[in-house]
Amino acid sequence: MRIIAIEAHVLSTRNQSDKAYEDTAGLKFPGEIYSDDVIGCSDQRHLCVYPSDRSMVLVKVVAANGLIGIGEAHAPVAPRVVCTIIEDLLAPLLIGEDARQIGLLWERMFSAMHLCSHTQGFTLEAMAGIDIALWDLLGKYRQEPIWLLLGGAYRRQLPLYASGTPGRTVSEKVTGVDDILQAGFRAVKTSCGRGSLQQQMEVVGVISETVGDRGQLMVDAHGAFDLSDALQFADFLEGRGNILWLEDPLIPEDHHGYRELTRSTPLRIAMGETECNRYGVRDRLLGQECNILLPDVCRAGGISETLRIAQLADVFGLS
Repeated sequence: MRIIAIEAHVLSTRNQSDKAYEDTAGLKFPGEIYSDDVIGCSDQRHLCVYPSDRSMVLVKVVAANGLIGIGEAHAPVAPRVVCTIIEDLLAPLLIGEDARQIGLLWERMFSAMHLCSHTQGFTLEAMAGIDIALWDLLGKYRQEPIWLLLGGAYRRQLPLYASGTPGRTVSEKVTGVDDILQAGFRAVKTSCGRGSLQQQMEVVGVISETVGDRGQLMVDAHGAFDLSDALQFADFLEGRGNILWLEDPLIPEDHHGYRELTRSTPLRIAMGETECNRYGVRDRLLGQECNILLPDVCRAGGISETLRIAQLADVFGLS
């Protein structure tokens, strides 16, 4: 099943008239990031850029037999960069190769970037789109679902959670959480990391009370805390009784901080969206830097590498 073409296309809601992403997710965006109301433990240097539109890169891998595999590359920011990497760097490495050799092709793409130190970020996002498309192509070729090709269904049901509490004010968020729970969700994730530590405790406290015993709440801090504030905030959350995990409380580069925080609190510490390959995850696990890993299949090298990460996490007893 020879590869004859690889295409990359940007899909975006930029020109759509529906609600902006920040209206549903409750995050900060470029126009607001450097405003004067960012105070307290929130550090402007550590705020990620979240565009108001939703973008991704659709990848098509075309085989000589006429089959087409479809994949998705996570690309919320500068998606054309991912397209360029696919078209100029990765596609030439794979054209003419047997699409069934997914593992071999993955290693070829990854190894090609070693000298450039491009084994995270945009490059792995581009690889993810191609890898997912290759698995889709293989499933179509063998006429079998990907879960079967990967070894079988270990679970028949997977828990879901609603990511993001709609609204900009506390009262709007309370209404949004009520709506989410009434829709049938039993787990909700909200964001924090904006304002003083006390302000964040107050806001998250109200949302936690709104959830009550109807479900569980996850809290994503987007790397806004230092270790001292993270320890205080984790202690506060632990006392709430319905907090499932605290996500990304520190910047991803703070390995020491994550080790100390994870060892100092019974609250589950979640992280891993910034880890895009098994080698980075290995170091996190050896350092006992978290309790829950959250790799994004569309960022972390696709299905192939995410499976390796999951197997590695299982060896260390992590979720």
